Amino acid sequence: MSDGLDGRARLRLEELRQRLDGAAEQIAVARPDAAEDIRAGFGELRHRLERVHEFCDEVDEHTWAAYTTGLDRSLAELATAVADGPAVDDVVYARTGRLEVDGWVLRLDLAGRDAPVEGRELVAGAARELDDYQAAVGAGEAPSRAGVERALNELRGAAE
Repeated sequence: MSDGLDGRARLRLEELRQRLDGAAEQIAVARPDAAEDIRAGFGELRHRLERVHEFCDEVDEHTWAAYTTGLDRSLAELATAVADGPAVDDVVYARTGRLEVDGWVLRLDLAGRDAPVEGRELVAGAARELDDYQAAVGAGEAPSRAGVERALNELRGAAE
């Protein structure tokens, strides 16, 4: 984890790591044929969320609890989606991308009125790209990740 974090941030990031690692293992056990892709996708998400939540110590307890409840719900939905479909790598990619966007939403909400309009537009754009990608995967297509990567990279770059 990043240096310079206070104790509350470290605990919260550890909590996220445990949730993500637990979900990755549960899903990998259910889909041993795709365990490597699942663990890699979750590892990338964990790394990205550590960066997104470097200021999570500033989030109040109620908001953090609501966020982690939503995260747990999304992880359960991801487990169901992976169990039901053949395109495991695409499903993991789309849904972990969405979890990253949800993290950016929390970070922008923390900034409140001081959050740049550009940041909210970038979040909305990344969410649209992920929705389109996920819809294409659900339709049995093999969509390109280029638009999603571009949108996520723009969002990440704006936060630096």
